[in-house]
Amino acid sequence: MTLNPLSVCARQPQAAFHRFGADTVVLDSSGTVLRGLNGTGAKVWELLDGQRTLGQIASALADEFQVPKEKVETEVAAFLSLLLNKQLVSVREP
Repeated sequence: MTLNPLSVCARQPQAAFHRFGADTVVLDSSGTVLRGLNGTGAKVWELLDGQRTLGQIASALADEFQVPKEKVETEVAAFLSLLLNKQLVSVREP
């Protein structure tokens, strides 16, 4: 599946996550694989509410980190593709 700025992504309900100070970990739906997220990945994960589009998430990050939205959009799409392949998120097209 190709993600685009209008793609709406959500965390899978079976994927548990927890913050430990600056670190965030996600436990996959099988309950067997723990994945660590860096600060930016954790911010994306928090914004995956099933309401925001990929473009809206990228805009929020671009504003927060003061970087070009186009660059952020490409990186967020790549990260969400990884999460999708690991079945940690679902995607809904408009």
